[in-house]
Amino acid sequence: MSRVFVFLVLMLFSVNVFAQKIITEAFSPDKKYKLEVFYQDSLLKFSLKDSKTDTALIAPSRLGFLLDTVLNCVTSADTLVSIKKKKYSGFLVSDFAERKKQEDKYSTLILSFKSSDIKYCVNLRIYNRAVAVSYSFSAKKIYQIKKDFTEFNLSPLNFYYYREYIVEGGYSLGEGDMLGAITPIFIKGSNSDFSATINDAANYGSSDKMRVDLRGKVFTFLGAFVKDTSLVTPWRYIVFGNTPTEMLENKYVVYSLNFPNKRDTFDYSWLKAGTAFRYPENQYSWERIKQCVDFCDKNQIKYLHFDAGWYGFGYNHESDKNSDPMRPVKGFDVKKTVDYAREKNIGIVLYVNQTAWFIYNNDAVLDTFAVWGIKGIKLGFMSSRSARALSDVYTIVQKAAQRKIFVNVHDEMRPTGTEAVFKNLFTMEGVRGNEHIDNTSYHTMLLPFTRFMAGAADYTFCYPGYPRELNGKINEMRTTKGHQMALSVIFFSPLQNIFWYGKPEMYQKENEIEFFKNLPTVWDDFKIIDAQPANYFAIARRSGEKWYFAVATAFNRDFELPLDFLGEKERYTAKIFEDAPKSEVMIKEIEDLSGINSLNFKLTASGGATVIFDSKPRRLKNKKN
Repeated sequence: MSRVFVFLVLMLFSVNVFAQKIITEAFSPDKKYKLEVFYQDSLLKFSLKDSKTDTALIAPSRLGFLLDTVLNCVTSADTLVSIKKKKYSGFLVSDFAERKKQEDKYSTLILSFKSSDIKYCVNLRIYNRAVAVSYSFSAKKIYQIKKDFTEFNLSPLNFYYYREYIVEGGYSLGEGDMLGAITPIFIKGSNSDFSATINDAANYGSSDKMRVDLRGKVFTFLGAFVKDTSLVTPWRYIVFGNTPTEMLENKYVVYSLNFPNKRDTFDYSWLKAGTAFRYPENQYSWERIKQCVDFCDKNQIKYLHFDAGWYGFGYNHESDKNSDPMRPVKGFDVKKTVDYAREKNIGIVLYVNQTAWFIYNNDAVLDTFAVWGIKGIKLGFMSSRSARALSDVYTIVQKAAQRKIFVNVHDEMRPTGTEAVFKNLFTMEGVRGNEHIDNTSYHTMLLPFTRFMAGAADYTFCYPGYPRELNGKINEMRTTKGHQMALSVIFFSPLQNIFWYGKPEMYQKENEIEFFKNLPTVWDDFKIIDAQPANYFAIARRSGEKWYFAVATAFNRDFELPLDFLGEKERYTAKIFEDAPKSEVMIKEIEDLSGINSLNFKLTASGGATVIFDSKPRRLKNKKN
C-alpha cells in the first residue's frame, strides 16, 4: 500500500478567538466540500459546507471530551500548540475485501493542544463523501475519558432514520429523538435521496460498544473509555451521498480509518476465504461426519463447521467437566476428521463458547487446535459491551493468527473496520441473520444500508429454508429461493455459511444448489446498479473473469439490468437463476450476449434473481493471403 503524505502547515501559537472565527479548514479531495474548524461560545466546533454555495451539510457541531469529570477538553482556554495539515492519496489493497484495490484519498487536520499537564490532539479527516473525528491524549498520570462530546449536527436536513437498540433485534424506522441506538445508524432525507450512515471505526478495545443519541437533529456518541496515561479513541464518522448508491460506494471509509497497519506483522498467505457447511446434528459418528465431508467435496464447499455441542454444552460461567474444548464428545474423532477433510482440500472449523475462554487457558486451547490442524474457530456469545470484552476478543484473534487459524465472532459483536488490520478476523455476526427463518424482505433490504456498512457479516444462510420449530412455533422462510440466492452475493463475508439448517440428504436437486458451487466470497470489484432502502437492491460483483449479478426486492418489480458494466472488450455468456412456480428455481442460459444491451426481470414480492456472466475469448477472423 503506497502512501504519499504532504505536510502543508505547521504553526505554533496560543489563541483566544471570538465566536465562529475560523481556525483552520480542509477540503475534500474533489474540492466539493469544505471542513471548517472554529470556536463558538468558547467551544471547539466544526462544520461541513458545500464549497461552491457555502451551504452547510453539517451545521456547527461540538468537538472534545471530558477527562475524569473535571477537565473539559477542548475550550478556548486551552493552548492551541500546533495545526498540521496532511493530504493522502493511495490505495487500500486486500485479498479479503469487496474490492481488491480501492482508491483512498483524504485530507487530515491535526490540532494539538495543551492543558495543565495534559497534551491532546483533535484529529479530523475529510474524504470526498465522509468526515471523521478522533482524539488522543498523553499525561503523567492515569485519566479516563468520561464523556465524548463529538456531534454531527444535521439540522439543515429533514430526515428519518433506521436504528436498532438490541443486536439481532432488527432495524426499525424512527423520526424525532432517539436514545441509545447501536451503531451503525442509517439516515435518509425526507424529501430527497440524500443518504448517510453514522458509525465508529478502529475500536480495538479502548471504549465500549458505541451507542448514539439523537436530540433535535444532533447526533451525539455514548460510551465509556478505558483508564490510561495515553489513549487514542476510535473514530466517529459520517459517510454520505446524494443518493443511496453514492453513499454505499463510499463505505470503504471504515477500513481506511484503520490504516496504516503497524500492529500486525503476521504472514497471512495461509488464509483462504470460502463457503462453509454446518454439521447438522448433536450426535456424532464417523459415518455421518464422512458423509458431510463428502457433501462439501461434491459441492465445492471450502469448510465443514462443527457448532455448539461438539465438546458439550457448558453455557454457564462455571467449570463443566463435560464441556472442555480440548476433549471432544464421544463419536467425534477430530484428528481423523481433519485428516480425511484435508485429503479433499476441506478445512475444519470449530465453535468455542465464551465460557470455555473464561475457564480454560486460551493458549492451551489454541495450541491443541493447531496440533489437530483446525483452520478456523467461531467464538460464541462473545460480549462487546465493555472495552475489556472487546480487548479480550482481539487478544484471541491475534493468538489465533499466530497458529494460522481464522476467526468468526458471534453473537453481538460488530466490526469497526479492524479486519483490515487483523486479516484472520474473517467475519462477525452482530446481525439478525437467517437462523431467524422468519426474516422479512423488509429486513433484508435494509441490511446493506445498515449492518453491512460496518463490514462483513455472517448471515448464516438457511437456503432453501425448510420450516423450523422454535419455541413451540413453526417458522417458515418468508423470502423466495431467488431472494436467498441473491442475498449470498449482495451480503459480504469472506466466510459465508450456507445451508445453515440443512442436511446433505436435503440437497438432491442439482439445479437447486448449482449456483452455490464455487460461489466467491471475496471479490475483485463491484458496481451497485441501483438500490433503495427497505425496497430493493441490485449489485454486480466481479471475481476474475466472471461477473455475478444479484437483485432482490421486497415488492413486485420489473427490473432492467443494463449490461454496460461488462465492457466491450469481451464476449460473455449468461446463466440466469430465477424464481419459478411452486417454489422452484428456473435456470436459463444465453450463449452469447453480443448485441444484447440489457436483461429484464419480472420479480415477485420478496423475490430475486442472479446471473453469472462468464467471458468467452473472441474468435479472430481468418486473414486472407
